[in-house]
Parts: sequence; C-alpha cells; structure tokens
Amino acid sequence: MEQATQAMEIAEEKLVTGHDLSEAMKLALNARRLYPQLKDIDQLISVLEVHLAAAADTKDCSGNRDYYKILQVDPKADSSMIKKQYRKIALNVHPDKNHFIGAAEAFKMVIEAFEVLSDERKRELYDRGLWRRMKQAEEGWKNRKTQKSEEDIQNSRRKTREEIEEMREKRRSQMSEEIERARMRIRKQKEEWEKKSAQMSQEQ
Repeated sequence: MEQATQAMEIAEEKLVTGHDLSEAMKLALNARRLYPQLKDIDQLISVLEVHLAAAADTKDCSGNRDYYKILQVDPKADSSMIKKQYRKIALNVHPDKNHFIGAAEAFKMVIEAFEVLSDERKRELYDRGLWRRMKQAEEGWKNRKTQKSEEDIQNSRRKTREEIEEMREKRRSQMSEEIERARMRIRKQKEEWEKKSAQMSQEQ
C-alpha cells in the first residue's frame, strides 16, 4: 500500500504541474495495480485520461480537441454510446466529487465534447474538420459585437456628457439674461426715482 500511495502522490504532483502527464498516468495505473482499493485512485486516473485525450494530436490536424478520445468512444459510436460514456466520465470528474486539480477543467472538456458529438449537425462539422473554423468565426463575431457594444456605450456616454454640458451652457445663458434684465429693471427704477425726486425738488 505504501508504494501505491507514493506512486499516486507523484502522479498527482505531475498533474498539478502539468508536466509529463503520460508518466503521471503510468504511475497512477501502477498505483491501482499495486493496491486497487487505494482511495480516489480511479478519480485521479479519470482526470488524467481526459487531459491526455485533450492534449493528443488530432487526426485531421484541424486544431480540434479529439472529442472521441475524451469520451473514450469510437468515431463510429452511436448516440446512445456517446451519452453513456458522457454520463460515466462526467460523474467521475465532476468537481463536486473529484477533488483533484484539473477536475473542473476536465469536466468542462467532457461537456464540450458531449455537446458537439450529441448534436448531428455539430458532429458532422467536427468530423469534416470545420468545427474549429466555425467556432473561430463565432468568436470573431462575438468579439466584434462586444466591441460594437462598447463603442455604443462610449458614444452614449459622450452624447450624455454633451447634452449635460449643453444644458449647463443654456442655464448659464438664461441666468445671464435674467441678471441683465434685473439690472435693467433696477436701472429703470433708479432713473424713475431720480426723475420723481427732481420734480419734487422743483415743486418745492
């Protein structure tokens, strides 16, 4: 059991660092061979299997992850087999039940693989090597849309600032006009008062 535990610990260290996952898998498999009842060894192996499959070169050199390897199914597998493997592997690497580093990422890759292979149209595009190209096009569209949204927000903010400044300028102009009218009224009242005072002086 001690040798199995040590092998498992080294395998986990390699998983954490991301270096030499193949060697990590060998160690994990050896640990299970030495002591099949070793706690969590199957979970570790499941995480390593997904990461190794995702890191493997694709047959069409398209840059796609090999979703068939991730779900451990043959490229000719039917939908029921794909669903069966998805449920099995997803359960093994689910981060709520699998505490190993890399489980969450493995779970995401399993979901991604299932979403593509369980959809006839997506699977066809994937098999033809067009899936990655389509995803890149979608990402480009999303980025342009996001950029456009940001531009709209900036334009809206700029327009709002301009409207506020216009309102302030209008208010300042109105205040200046009101002050000028008040001054004219005061000046007129003063002139009338002076005129009346002059008349009263003459009468006296």
